[in-house]
Amino acid sequence: MAERRALLREANAAVVAQVRGFHARPWAPGDADSVVQEFVCECGDVPCVATVRVAVGVASSAPVLAPGHG
Repeated sequence: MAERRALLREANAAVVAQVRGFHARPWAPGDADSVVQEFVCECGDVPCVATVRVAVGVASSAPVLAPGHG
C-alpha cells in the first residue's frame, strides 16, 4: 500500500509541476497555487478511483485524500 501511495503522490506531483511550469511563463495570468485541478486520491486502497478537486497549493503541501479516505 505504501508503494501505491507513493506512485499516486508522484502522479499528483506531476500535475502540480505542469501547472507551475505554465504559470512560470511571463505571459501566464494568475497564481499557480490558486489554480484548482483534479487530483487522484492518495489513500492507496486498490479499489479507490476517487478524484478530488483542490488548489495546486493544497495538493503540493499535503497528501490529497477524498472525503472519508485515510
